[in-house]
Amino acid sequence: MEIAPIKTRRDYRRLLTEIEGLMNAKRNTPEGDRLDVLVTLVEAWEAKHYPLDLPDAVDAIKHRIRAAQERFVQRSCFVQDVGYLRPDNAPRPACLTAAARSRSA
Repeated sequence: MEIAPIKTRRDYRRLLTEIEGLMNAKRNTPEGDRLDVLVTLVEAWEAKHYPLDLPDAVDAIKHRIRAAQERFVQRSCFVQDVGYLRPDNAPRPACLTAAARSRSA
């Protein structure tokens, strides 16, 4: 098994193509061992050249909460505009035209 370090993007792309061809290799076979080594090599190269700046857990949770709140506000505004959310529990209008008529009445 001849393995060389990744020095250029061309080497990197070549190894990605080779890894793709080995994806169906069985474990504990020469092809499976080669796949493991190449994946480890590519992961190390990617970590060096394409680092990910991941947020800490608290920032990630705050972002998810803000996104959920925005989706809720957008959905409730849509519902109110269309006429599906009515405080008097009246029947829902059948279409947007009926919703527009009921709002103007």
